[in-house]
Amino acid sequence: RKSGDDAESFAYDRNGRLVEATNAEARLQWFYDRAGNLVREHQHYLDHGHTAVWQHGYDELNQRIASVRPDGHVTQWLTYGSGHVHGLLVDGQDILGFERDDLHREIGRE
Repeated sequence: RKSGDDAESFAYDRNGRLVEATNAEARLQWFYDRAGNLVREHQHYLDHGHTAVWQHGYDELNQRIASVRPDGHVTQWLTYGSGHVHGLLVDGQDILGFERDDLHREIGRE
């Protein structure tokens, strides 16, 4: 895709998932496991010659439960049932809690 002097390109896998996006400043890549979960993201900053890598983990229901940021900090999602989020941890510290009603609708945050 080109707009004026800016050019962007996108690549997809056979399943239609975005696997690469490129412009003059960066190249982004996404990597998936056999179940189709996004397991890694590479952000290549062309100006600086630096690459930032995100890594993601999933439970047996293929729900994302953790991400490791490029700086090494770990974000974890606490879920129940079919994926309802009830909390968020960063580096093992409780950052956010969700209160839900019997229909799993959010009714409060701590």
